[in-house]
Amino acid sequence: MASKQFVEAVAKMPAKTTMSIGNIVDGMMEEAIVGHKRYTGEVMNGMGMDRHLLGLRLLAAEHGVPLPELLRSDIYQRLLHFRLSTSQLPSAHVLPMGFGPSAPDCYGVCYNPQENHIFFTITAFNDCAETSAERFANALERALLDMRDLVDWAGRLKGRAKL
Repeated sequence: MASKQFVEAVAKMPAKTTMSIGNIVDGMMEEAIVGHKRYTGEVMNGMGMDRHLLGLRLLAAEHGVPLPELLRSDIYQRLLHFRLSTSQLPSAHVLPMGFGPSAPDCYGVCYNPQENHIFFTITAFNDCAETSAERFANALERALLDMRDLVDWAGRLKGRAKL
């Protein structure tokens, strides 16, 4: 939730003013980072909201048991429809990796963070009018450049002497 609030605040920010930048970077951005790290840790430790249901589905298949009604429901099928599927490939080397989207109207994004840059592989089905890997890549680049500018601007503000 903190990440969403941060993005909405940046999107609504009229201009790079001392007050708006300071409030967003000092407060909201830090909250978003802390929240994202916490959620990522939970998911990596098998505590993602879909992991328990996946376990039930795999156990049913392994033992030849019919799927429970919950796992056959429309709501569960919608839960499995990830419009954006991402995965980090942490490697010091540049490895061309990627994976396809989970459905025709989805994206697959593999990324490899390096010390001074990030490599991305973005995939989408060409025959879906709703998705475009090129448009997604352009929007991602704009967002990352905006983040860089925001952090740089905040750093300059913090470097100023307070009167």
